[in-house]
Amino acid sequence: MTQSKETSVGSKDVSCSMSVHFWHKLARGLAALSPVKRREKAQWLTRDGVEFLRDAGLRKGDTVIDFGCGAGAYSIPAALLVGNDGLVVSVDVRGPALKSLVRMAASRGLGNIRAAQHLAEMAFLLNGRPCRAVLLYDVLHFMDADTRKGLYRAFYERLRPDGFLSVFPKHLKDDSPSRYFRDMTIEDISREIQQAGFRLCERLETHLWHNPDRVRGTVLTFRKVNGEAAGGNRKGTDL
Repeated sequence: MTQSKETSVGSKDVSCSMSVHFWHKLARGLAALSPVKRREKAQWLTRDGVEFLRDAGLRKGDTVIDFGCGAGAYSIPAALLVGNDGLVVSVDVRGPALKSLVRMAASRGLGNIRAAQHLAEMAFLLNGRPCRAVLLYDVLHFMDADTRKGLYRAFYERLRPDGFLSVFPKHLKDDSPSRYFRDMTIEDISREIQQAGFRLCERLETHLWHNPDRVRGTVLTFRKVNGEAAGGNRKGTDL
């Protein structure tokens, strides 16, 4: 009887979680239709997002991987920032999101974005070109620990000696917990990445895009332990 009750309670918890997720998703979709939100998104894509990424360390001519890019909230401003001499490889398993990104890039005349659905396709598009930056924004919570560790190893190999990993870990234990991050803190994620051969060099508290609005968040910057630190205009706390 006790086991039956526990199973019933667990089922209710899952059902409640799915219901909350549905209503949150619906609310985000409705908010995205607001003319005000559409203007804010356009301003982020063309101005504020560019400034955010410049502060994060991107510069003209860089090759960037935007992993878990979605419809391009960071890929578009990254492409504007790195310019025609740079390259943005946008990776997402969701085909519709990539199609939306490709359409948006074409409408803005951006020819320096390449879309990929998996790491093998990403590697093909890079064609041996080393990267200076990898963006992992609001994506790691979808992956279990082993998958995340494999991802860190793959990007460690792709980054130049002066390259960096920029991470926005959303949906942690104290921030709308979800999926594999439900019981994890930002310190846990930082420690996990450092165990993969990176060193934490900056922790930036800022406002950034989390569809359909800007949110306050923490962006962590990591560099390869044996890499050399690059210069540039940086805002935040160097550790």
